[in-house]
Amino acid sequence: MLRSGTNGNKLTYIVSIAGAGDFTTAYYIAKLSAKVGKKVLLLDNDYKNGNRLFRTITKDDGSEIGYSDNLLCFKNILMSKQPFTKFDIVVVWNGMKIDADLWNYADLRILMTPYDKYDIEALSKELEKDKKRLDCHMVFTGRATGRISEEEIAKELGIGQIDVYTNIGHQMLELDSGDRGAYEALVREGVQPLRGFSKPYQEVVNNAVSYIFKDMDKKTLTKMAKKVV
Repeated sequence: MLRSGTNGNKLTYIVSIAGAGDFTTAYYIAKLSAKVGKKVLLLDNDYKNGNRLFRTITKDDGSEIGYSDNLLCFKNILMSKQPFTKFDIVVVWNGMKIDADLWNYADLRILMTPYDKYDIEALSKELEKDKKRLDCHMVFTGRATGRISEEEIAKELGIGQIDVYTNIGHQMLELDSGDRGAYEALVREGVQPLRGFSKPYQEVVNNAVSYIFKDMDKKTLTKMAKKVV
């Protein structure tokens, strides 16, 4: 964690999310963290995909800053201790272009892992750059068949041996048209309750926030998640 103040008593928790797929995981982790009452900085560094997260929050109105409850959103921001320590939590959406500092220094790294052969090859090359840390939570997105094992994908990415299980750690998300529809609604309307996504998707968000707030009761967190939009 980043520390600030003369006694180093102000802590800032960094969550860095990267890989294939859309920005919604980063968005809802940030929104739920803000709902808990924390001051959150959300960074959209996915400039290769046109900063869709930032454009969604600002409703594409040309703003330089996005506001949402206790959440402040910027785009294309690099690691910077002084501004970061003004917040309780910094959530970064990297997309497929992973910033080494924001990835390596994070307290929680989440890798949105595709099944597509070419996406895996591109992500593997990206992970090799700048000696990026490979100790991360993997979320396998868009699972359509059991013919390709998650363990095989992890090896192709250079992660090595993993144990695939749900609720904590590595998780698998099946292809879900409802999730895609919820994403489209969020982008077009700027508002979409988290409860509109599939239960496995909601678990990914809830588990990540539970990992951050280890002392928080899981039932309380689940109730808060139902109010996140």
